[in-house]
Amino acid sequence: MLNNSYITKKHVKHKPLLKRITQCWELYLFMIPAVVLVVLFSYVPMYGVQLAFKELTPGLSITESPWVGFEHFKRLFSLPDFPSLIKNTIKISLFSNLCTFPLPIIFALLLNQVESKYFKKTVQTVTYIPHLFSIVVVISITRLLLSPTSGIINHVIQQLGGDPVLFFGSDKYVLPLYIFTDIWQNLGYGAVIYIAALAGVDQAQLEAAKIDGCGRLRIIWHIELPAIAGTIITMQILRWGQLFNIGADKMLLLQNSLNLGASEVISTYVYKVGLLDGQFGFSTAVNLFNTIINIICLLIVNGAARKFSETSLF
Repeated sequence: MLNNSYITKKHVKHKPLLKRITQCWELYLFMIPAVVLVVLFSYVPMYGVQLAFKELTPGLSITESPWVGFEHFKRLFSLPDFPSLIKNTIKISLFSNLCTFPLPIIFALLLNQVESKYFKKTVQTVTYIPHLFSIVVVISITRLLLSPTSGIINHVIQQLGGDPVLFFGSDKYVLPLYIFTDIWQNLGYGAVIYIAALAGVDQAQLEAAKIDGCGRLRIIWHIELPAIAGTIITMQILRWGQLFNIGADKMLLLQNSLNLGASEVISTYVYKVGLLDGQFGFSTAVNLFNTIINIICLLIVNGAARKFSETSLF
């Protein structure tokens, strides 16, 4: 019998695709709805990317509209607000990622140390529930809490001798509000992923460490963290690969005329020039630029992860 170390790709005989489909037709049948959804909502809309190089004319289809080349991109780069859009987008996304990425990991590691299953499940459920709320509900609750007239936060500030703070009316509070609502809504959801990864830790190894006298911190540092390192790296690759993807819905809910200087990002600008002003060609060019930057970030982060660790997406 051949040793596993001598088995190479040349020795492995793959079955024909048709035969594999026939033998596992149930699995392929379950894949059909997912494949159809991906094709319809991810690949078919790519037909409209050509709008970035065209000027959509009323009465003409996308294909019939005249080509304008890179005029939309030239207009984008010459905008007076272009540096501000890039700065706000990177600032909000970067600081949000740096502040929020370690918290679900720490929360999952601490929750994993809890011995009471009832308490553990209760805390996990309570922290997960905000993820099920609409972003409109989350921002509305935040507005009520921070209201300068009736909000409980400003009430406490006044009781301590301070003046009411208009949190939604200043540029300097846009980033803290974005990070706060992000943590509130996604902490429990992010922890679920890492708790699931921690479930795969070798229990025999944990018992051996306890017998050897290792404390909880040493177990976390030397056993549990290395066990979920692959999951952490994968989640970070996906997160950094969306550096320029800030949800327009959330930013528009946080945005008003008083904090526009810090809350106007690429996604909100695309929404305004595309859907509100009807400049479909220009907005497509802006969004295409955004997508290209995200692809470059994904390739860089994935390459760094592949170089310095054993985990990468491709």
